[in-house]
Amino acid sequence: MTIITRKGSTPRLPGTRMLMTRDGRRFGTVGGGFCEADAVRAAEGCLASKKSCILRYSSASGSILPSDIICGGSLEILVEYLPADPYHTRLIGDFVRLRSLRQTPVMIVPLPDGSESGRVRFFIDADGLARGIYPAIHHTQVLKAAREMKRPDVFQAGGMRFLIEPSPLKSRLVICGAGYIAAEIAPLAYHLGFEVSVLDDREDLLSADVYRGTERIPVTSYESCLQALPVDSATDVLIVTRSHAFDLQVLRQALRSPAGYIGMIGSRHKWKTLSSLLLEEGFGDDDLKRVHCPVGLEIGADSPEEIAVSIAAELIEHRALQ
Repeated sequence: MTIITRKGSTPRLPGTRMLMTRDGRRFGTVGGGFCEADAVRAAEGCLASKKSCILRYSSASGSILPSDIICGGSLEILVEYLPADPYHTRLIGDFVRLRSLRQTPVMIVPLPDGSESGRVRFFIDADGLARGIYPAIHHTQVLKAAREMKRPDVFQAGGMRFLIEPSPLKSRLVICGAGYIAAEIAPLAYHLGFEVSVLDDREDLLSADVYRGTERIPVTSYESCLQALPVDSATDVLIVTRSHAFDLQVLRQALRSPAGYIGMIGSRHKWKTLSSLLLEEGFGDDDLKRVHCPVGLEIGADSPEEIAVSIAAELIEHRALQ
């Protein structure tokens, strides 16, 4: 199930997905409440009939009680039957493999209109080439739209509708320092969908159970700790080492990288001192504007647990604005 369009206020955004298997297991949510319960019922029918459909909801349509959609908007949900046949198994396998290589393929789904059932998914790879079976008609317009879209949306060409789903790079969080703050933010960020890496020169800290599920990177020195990592624009660097000197060593590297977000633990006084040093070293004002210090949203956080929540909130905000 995928939210494909929305107008006004709705619980989730276009591109939000929920998967339901034949044995009833569910992964994800399209917002809960009436719409999701109705979509689940439709999915059960979809699995039985092996046919996809589109559900439409609006608080102004009179089709349901206003209390059932209190947000006041309208939305469409695609309930798609995805067979486990060789075509889809290979297609999705190739798509996932490219994503694991941090490429950004674009999935395209011809939307059902009740006239036929032979339309299947296909995707555009990073080189702009179509993978899979795509419609012979209108494919030029569809491929052009797929290359230009930045967020999931519906594109119409010659009476056919297509859901175009770009797949931006998955956010990666590199945490420099494995102390109290890292021990709280690492599992939280992992739960929020970040790929998490934690590095430290103390291997005993990295062995803690709290870092299970994250990439643990022992380093001998912080002076060049980021150079061997694949830092790109979707990489967030969080600096929480045990020393201001170590923080500065990591910060210099982060500023020379294309990292999309740089956060550093510390007070305003600390940042004033370090920023003066960086300016003397040749870094510019635009470089310093990239740094979030003190890191995290201002919510009055004090304990490591609260600070982790404030940092996670700032990371979510940054990700949403990309």
